[in-house]
Amino acid sequence: MESTKYQVFLSSTYSDLAEERESIIKAILEMYHIPIGMEMFSAEDEDQWEIIRRTIEVSDYYILVLGLRYGSKTSDGISFTQKEYEYALERKIPILAFVMKDNVPLPIDRRDDDLSEINGFRELVLRNSKMAQFWETKDQLIKSVSISLMKQIMQKPGIGWIRGDKADIDGALSKELTSLSKENRELRKRVLDLESKISFRKPSIDVSINKPTIDENFNSYEILTMPDVLRLQNVPSHLHKYISEDDIEKYNREIPSQNELF
Repeated sequence: MESTKYQVFLSSTYSDLAEERESIIKAILEMYHIPIGMEMFSAEDEDQWEIIRRTIEVSDYYILVLGLRYGSKTSDGISFTQKEYEYALERKIPILAFVMKDNVPLPIDRRDDDLSEINGFRELVLRNSKMAQFWETKDQLIKSVSISLMKQIMQKPGIGWIRGDKADIDGALSKELTSLSKENRELRKRVLDLESKISFRKPSIDVSINKPTIDENFNSYEILTMPDVLRLQNVPSHLHKYISEDDIEKYNREIPSQNELF
């Protein structure tokens, strides 16, 4: 017997599918799993939906059975069954959908006079649940539900429930410690790699402790004599033919000032 028990939420209208629901619940129990559905809730309106919402969230699988009745509506204007289905889609709960063929002969109390709402819901289900199956008889439905649920559990096992005395707590802790130890080793290696790269990039600075060499001419200096302003009368007369007033002015302009020299 499987030690993990999976919670299976059963969604459908109630009065027209009461026998089918009872048989599905029995089939799930015979598989040693946990069926849960709207007949287990007694609150009304928003309170009822809040309980249903929380129950869907913790369910491992969601089974939808559609007949030809749309069912009672919530304050949102859609049926509880459709609201449950849309929430299971939103929460990405694995969905097993079973849609009654629309040509199955049914008494008046098991089908709506106006099928527009249920047909719209059926189209929504067939569009979003690619693996939806059609059914005609109760026996065919129960067989399909049992086989499909078994396959789903094998292919996509949920979280499920395990008895406290059966849970491998030590094994789970050991696995977690092993994972953390591996992560710690990887982080330490990364730190060492980063430290080595930082060390490699440090600048190399050479410091000399020998007595510095001093230039012997450091304190020597020369006395600079500023040139005098030149006047034409100071130029020997035999040179006058080689020089003009403009040449003298240009010369005087190019004499540096003391600020320029110092």
